[in-house]
This record gives sequence, structure tokens and C-alpha cells, in this order.
Amino acid sequence: MYSTSSQKREWTYTADEISLKRAQSSEEEVLFLSPDEEFKMIRFVEVAAIRFSDSFRPAMWPSVRWTAYAYFKRLFLEWSVMEASPKVVMMACFYLAMKTDEFYVTIDEFVSNLKSLCYSKGRTEAWAGLNTVLETRRQSRPYDKKKEDPIDSDDE
Repeated sequence: MYSTSSQKREWTYTADEISLKRAQSSEEEVLFLSPDEEFKMIRFVEVAAIRFSDSFRPAMWPSVRWTAYAYFKRLFLEWSVMEASPKVVMMACFYLAMKTDEFYVTIDEFVSNLKSLCYSKGRTEAWAGLNTVLETRRQSRPYDKKKEDPIDSDDE
């Protein structure tokens, strides 16, 4: 069955073919990272991803972990790390693998497992910044000065 599958035909490579694909994906950006440096960067993210999946709560199924890992490896055969952030792509692969393996996790649960993100603090600061911008813009509208603004009325 495997010998005639599209999995074998499309996604089974020799070591030389993998090296060639990696070199081709970064040909245009010669002045930046070499294929070796890209490989090291991808490897670093892979190791961090294993730690992420080990510490994920609720406990992640092994099939989810390895599905995400396979998605990640396949994507970076075609892409260069200079085209997309490997960390962001890895997290997207995890979330997609959770959905395809029917491991139900809400986006809030998923985000709460990301240690590099201070979710509540960042969200509060974003809202505070947004309010400042809205107040500043509202005060600079000269055409509202002629008619009474119901928001500014003290009838409450």
C-alpha cells in the first residue's frame, strides 16, 4: 500500500534530494543565510517545539505532535526561513494538527500555553493605546463643535 501511495511518491526524499531542495529554497537570498545556517535555525525551532508539546496543557496526543512536525518539515522543504518565521509557522502547524487530529482546544487555551506571550498585559495595553487614539481623534473634529455631542452632555 505505501509503495504505491502519494505519500511515498510526493514526500519521500533521499538525503541528497533534501539538501538540493533546501539549497533551491534559499537561492535568491544568497547574501543572507546559507542552507546550513537555515538548517540550524529550523533545528532549533524543532527542539523548542518538542518542549512546547511536552508542556502543553491539556496533554497533547503524540499523533498531534508528529503531524505538526511533519507539516513543519514539509513547509520548509519549499520555503526559506527568510520568507516566514519558523516559530510562527511551527505554532500554526501545531494548531492545524490539533484540528486535523480532532484534538479539541480553543484558541484561548492554545494561546495560554505560549510562554513567550503575556496575553492579558498586552491586550490591556493595546486597549489603553486604542482609547488614547480615539480620544485624540474625537477632540480634533471641528465640525462637531457646532452641534451638541450627546457623548459630552452631562445629563446622566
